[in-house]
Amino acid sequence: MTTSDLKKGEKVMKFINYPLSENLDTIVQELAKPDSILIFPTLSAAKRASREYLTNWDLSWRGFYSMEELRSALILPKQPLLTDEKRLLCLFMVMEESERESFHIYNYGDIVDWGKRFFDFFEEFCEECIALSDLEEMANSGAFPMQEWQEIYLQKILNIRSNYQKYINALGFSDTIFYLNADNISVPWQNCDIYYINQYYYSGLEKQQIKALEDSGNRVTIITHGLETESNGENWKIKDFNLQESWNSLKKKPSIEIRETDNETQMALSFLSWNLEQDCHNCAIIDSTFHLKSYSHYFPEEHFAKPDSYSFCEGTIYKMLSAIATGLKATKDTNGYLPIKILANYISEDWFCHYFYAEQGNLKLDDYISQLRLELGFLINWDYLYVDYALFLTADLPTLKSLVWEYYNLINAFSKVQNLKELCNLIDSPNCLQLNNLLEDNEKLYTDILPVFWERMANFMAIENLGLVNSWKQIFAEDSIGLNLLDLLLNFLKTGKISYQRNEALTPEWEISNLLDARNRSFSTVAFFQMIEGIIPSSPTPVWLFNESQRAKLGLKTFNDIRNWERYYFCRLLLCSERAICFSYVNQERDISPSSFLGELEELLKNEEPDLLKKRKVLVSLPDVYSWELLNKTIPELEDQEVCNINKDLPEDFFIIPSDPIADFPMNNQINFSASALIQFLKNPFLWFVENKSKLSIQNWEAEETISYKLFGNIMHTYFSSTLGELKGIHESHTILETLFGNSKKLEEQLKNVIASEKMIYQIPKNYNAVFLGEILAKKLSESLFFFYQDWLKKQVEGRKFILIPEEDKISRAEMKHKQLGKVNWGNKEYIIGIRGKADLRIEMENKALIVDFKTGSHDYRQLCIYEWYYYLLDDVSAPNDVSSIFWNILDPTDKVEGVNEEKRNKLKQQILDNLEFCLANGYSTITKATDRQRLQNITRADLISRKGGLK
Repeated sequence: MTTSDLKKGEKVMKFINYPLSENLDTIVQELAKPDSILIFPTLSAAKRASREYLTNWDLSWRGFYSMEELRSALILPKQPLLTDEKRLLCLFMVMEESERESFHIYNYGDIVDWGKRFFDFFEEFCEECIALSDLEEMANSGAFPMQEWQEIYLQKILNIRSNYQKYINALGFSDTIFYLNADNISVPWQNCDIYYINQYYYSGLEKQQIKALEDSGNRVTIITHGLETESNGENWKIKDFNLQESWNSLKKKPSIEIRETDNETQMALSFLSWNLEQDCHNCAIIDSTFHLKSYSHYFPEEHFAKPDSYSFCEGTIYKMLSAIATGLKATKDTNGYLPIKILANYISEDWFCHYFYAEQGNLKLDDYISQLRLELGFLINWDYLYVDYALFLTADLPTLKSLVWEYYNLINAFSKVQNLKELCNLIDSPNCLQLNNLLEDNEKLYTDILPVFWERMANFMAIENLGLVNSWKQIFAEDSIGLNLLDLLLNFLKTGKISYQRNEALTPEWEISNLLDARNRSFSTVAFFQMIEGIIPSSPTPVWLFNESQRAKLGLKTFNDIRNWERYYFCRLLLCSERAICFSYVNQERDISPSSFLGELEELLKNEEPDLLKKRKVLVSLPDVYSWELLNKTIPELEDQEVCNINKDLPEDFFIIPSDPIADFPMNNQINFSASALIQFLKNPFLWFVENKSKLSIQNWEAEETISYKLFGNIMHTYFSSTLGELKGIHESHTILETLFGNSKKLEEQLKNVIASEKMIYQIPKNYNAVFLGEILAKKLSESLFFFYQDWLKKQVEGRKFILIPEEDKISRAEMKHKQLGKVNWGNKEYIIGIRGKADLRIEMENKALIVDFKTGSHDYRQLCIYEWYYYLLDDVSAPNDVSSIFWNILDPTDKVEGVNEEKRNKLKQQILDNLEFCLANGYSTITKATDRQRLQNITRADLISRKGGLK
């Protein structure tokens, strides 16, 4: 321990530096005496020290304060303070139109981030005791050069600050940026011993507080841990941490390991595998983002301490208000239509379904949720992108209808809100949002979510009660007040914390902490997660008005100051441990690299004691981690393991679904195919069995509001069938076709009618894509239909009698029937192959039949073969030479493919029969080329297929 004194008259301020080998927690408890006050860097550190002291059953007065609490105790405002959204609202209202335009603030939402930076900027001046008048004097004298844009910017924000001060003072309020200064310090204590515990950086205002404490007759001591203090008269500062000297001074040095992985998930898995080898006590994981990361779910509560509080954003009240805001925003943008992807997202959440659940008959909650998702699946299969009230007047979807209508009622109720009182009246109202139905049982029994919510609501309502805003029309457009007030409430609730009481007492071996909260702590084992640049050390914040060089010249805190304290607290925690492990990961594409602190550490140990440092790259799988834990196996070397590997070679039949003809085809041994299913069967029997035979096709729950190939095809088929449908039937000559195809304007109007039709209204995007469809695509498709007639159809029917048979929306009874293509004998049974198809257009003439299939992209000749068999050849309606077919690309009329001959048909038929016989005998395999296997990634272990060489 080293002690130095800073003398000033009869008062002496002490600086005590304890070596890193001493336990700071123990020192803190020894310093706690009746006339002492202990000041900690953070609130959590102060609370922890207080809790530890109370375990001694000594109830005599002690003062345990955080730096923030000390400031509040010494500097009392003369007027009530504005905070959070209240100050932002007032700031927005005082800004002139030209100022808003200059800073690109066009609505309240734009000021949230900018306003925070505004207040942080002026609070920094207060923290460092820099008067704004000094800044202006320096600028005018040339001692602090600024660029022209900076001078203009500064003048504008100073003007805004002045107007903001006048506005809130007139209302009887103040703000920290106006009262936070040394002149307002008032010390309530005398003749006390005041200890500052291991604070690395002291602002100008904090030093003024120390001076004021001394001037009031208190004895101040600055406690540091492994840090020296540099003093010169009244000026003093903490010296930079010397890693080399601190390492050399250690009596017992820690063992250190550095592990590098490919990503943060691998980082967590690598720790779990490492942890299984260790006998753990007094351990900590240092990771400020731990509880926000998905990998936190790998860590069971009985071994890893989870927080006793969580963000209000994770509670059902916030989630539901957010769901209402999302729905309100979406329906406002789409003129009342609710996107299915939003509905699908919320229906996937049990809390959302539970709120709208009303038991009817014997329908249980699980059955209700299943029915909701089933009915929503119908809409997705119909290629719907939206729902609205009107849809459920005709659609037979009773369970979904009930939920959607109630959801719409909530959205509409909040959309009509004009002030905060009306907003508050909707919450916990029997006619609107009912909190009792919303809260989950655990929230009701074990949390303080309701007290926290109503306390926040009371604070929120104060915006109106205190007269800060007279009319919301001053801030928001009249037609969006409800939405903006709801957004404002959500911002107000974000910072809330919900505390909860555990059902059972747990004593986990590992704490989860961060560099800030662990500043005074020591652990026997410490694991540092996320040791990458940008997290430890943190990234520099974007420049706001002044750059780093200018900030240093002014005396403001710089990024270098922040980096230095992060470096010290990291090194201190590591050097105080017996064993430390650091985890980093690398991603060159995302510019993620290991922390520079690790580089410095490696350089030190490489020269000093290389045996104490281990470094390796690790890949490990989650199944391996749990198998090791459960089976208590010895952990193998991990360096060469592949991600998600299997230790033994995969058998050849691993990717084959076994065949069971009796179970697979119980109905008359007939196997029926549509045209698309038969082509899938030939390409990939595995996929055919899963998607077509077993009806397990993938639902597109994330339906994007864009023009997909499928939507385009739906529009095209509807358009062509409705347009050509006018001409369905027998025609003596082609002249009747001229009346339709010769009128390009009429063709365009017909497409616009299709796009606006009841069938398409829920499939067409409600954004700029709809404009594209109506204005650009209409002309393109009408031109394509004109070319189709002029270039091909007219030549086929000119001078001849013909029958035009376009595709119809509904499948006729005749088209529902399957026709026998062939038979396969296997296992003493006969298996029949049935097929059916639905062509876009057929033209029948004497001794000739034509089939047309319109395409927007790729095509497969086998589809035309199936149509020819189904309509004409299997029933001997026409001779093979009298049937022909063609693909017509509607986006590129020059791209037409025709020519399916008898040889191709016979070869294809034999291939189908052979393929079925092979599958009956050997199962349904993935026997295709790699390009046809891509969809397998959605339904199989793609990593295993990749290992077998099937997917790259």
